[in-house]
Amino acid sequence: MMSPYRSLLVQEAVCHLHALSRTIPTYTGKTKVLTSRISHLVQNVGIPPSRICAVTFTNKAANEMRARLQKLIGLENTNKLQMGMSSPGLSNPY
Repeated sequence: MMSPYRSLLVQEAVCHLHALSRTIPTYTGKTKVLTSRISHLVQNVGIPPSRICAVTFTNKAANEMRARLQKLIGLENTNKLQMGMSSPGLSNPY
């Protein structure tokens, strides 16, 4: 069962199209939020996967996100996404 906090994060990500720019603690479902949002944008809103850029802070998270997205939107759509890891300087500009 999903925690209320995690459920709220997933619902928030899927319900609107504003940029997701939050710092969220570890093990709270960030990858679930991002994959749910991307799946919603591709399947329900009709945004082409090639127009979506998903950035994570680790290769592990990027690989996990790619694996989850393949299950949700298929291999072909997942391969069209711009996805990867940010450089360390992008995570903290100060």
